[in-house]
Amino acid sequence: MVLRLPDPDPAEGCGEPPPPRHGSAAPGAGEELLSAAVELPWDDYLGAGAADRVRDGSLGLVRHAYPATAARDMRGAATPGGQLHGDAAARERLGAIALGVAAAHHRPARMPHGPGEEPFAWWVAEERSLVWMPWSDASVAAYGLELLDTGQAEAVVVAAPDACWTVFRTGLPRSGAGGGWADLPDRFRDAVAARSGAPGDALATARWRREADTITVSWRQDGRVRHARLAVNRPDTAPHRGLRTR
Repeated sequence: MVLRLPDPDPAEGCGEPPPPRHGSAAPGAGEELLSAAVELPWDDYLGAGAADRVRDGSLGLVRHAYPATAARDMRGAATPGGQLHGDAAARERLGAIALGVAAAHHRPARMPHGPGEEPFAWWVAEERSLVWMPWSDASVAAYGLELLDTGQAEAVVVAAPDACWTVFRTGLPRSGAGGGWADLPDRFRDAVAARSGAPGDALATARWRREADTITVSWRQDGRVRHARLAVNRPDTAPHRGLRTR
């Protein structure tokens, strides 16, 4: 085998123009690589509103690769819209692969499905997890997000055409959510208490709300309203930069 190294870039003003750059190498805004949060139809996989939850970080994702033996079946079943379509034999094979990738350690129970249909969802009670196959002609709409939000499920495993995804609640409040001090996750309460120096009885009455990538906590102390703002869902390397109080 002969390995040919790429030619060096031509000097400016001579030779062929360099080829256009794509994806993360592209210089222009809007040409960067997209993430799973926007490329995959999460509302179809989990239920309405799931895509926004993936984007704001309140739902987390773990990606599992399919074994090589599944590649042909997955390519054959994949649709342009990111769902699956295939005959009964393909559905049976892919269902078995999905359960294997989901690493179900207990016997899964088939969820209700139409007469004559291959099952498209399984419930693993001991692990409180749902395994979902996004067949384009499934007889019911996706309900994984509802199970996550109500606490009935700890995780939903989606056997999508590109990979098998485990979806779970991260504990980060979703965008638009709010509540009282007790409703704020522990790590955010600890950060506000440590940085603000506010007494516990004042913070006990605090209210908070998340808008975009900021959680604003408000409480009354010494006759005035004080606020703490926490930056979430984005890197913040400067010390204490992610939490501001006033």
